[in-house]
Amino acid sequence: MTDAAAPQENDFDPDACVFRTELRPHRSNTLRGVHIFMWVLAVFWVPLSALFIVIGAWPVFPFLGGEMLLLYALLRLNLRRGKEVETIAVSARELSVERVSHWGKQSRWSFQPQWLQVLVEERKGRQSALLLRSHGRSLAIGRFLTLDEKTSVAEKLKRVIADLRNPALSL
Repeated sequence: MTDAAAPQENDFDPDACVFRTELRPHRSNTLRGVHIFMWVLAVFWVPLSALFIVIGAWPVFPFLGGEMLLLYALLRLNLRRGKEVETIAVSARELSVERVSHWGKQSRWSFQPQWLQVLVEERKGRQSALLLRSHGRSLAIGRFLTLDEKTSVAEKLKRVIADLRNPALSL
């Protein structure tokens, strides 16, 4: 006689994660790299600023300094944007997307995989979209990915969802 509470080898847990991935934007630079780049620029901009002051074009000096500060701020913002992450987890009951923005704001969406459509909409330029659609709702994910990366993620998700819809084919 077997105990009904004891787990069997063929027990199926519908909440068990069958696929999980994290999408992150690619950033090739680091904060140290930004600082080194700014110091290299300063080596060129400081003598140039001094030259403008000597020849009497002193109003150029504040603009060069302002450009340096603006460039540094934009490079730091770019690094911060690289901290965005989207986590996609698939179980038999749901596909969930958790997004943590570069400011730390967390958002979560869930879809039933049985009704989910995964689409890559190609538009002109770099504006392609990886969409999850179900029951009149649509969610764009991986905005920071290239078209090839979006297509790859879409194919993996389609394969996992197809396996969930028809587990006999995945054997």
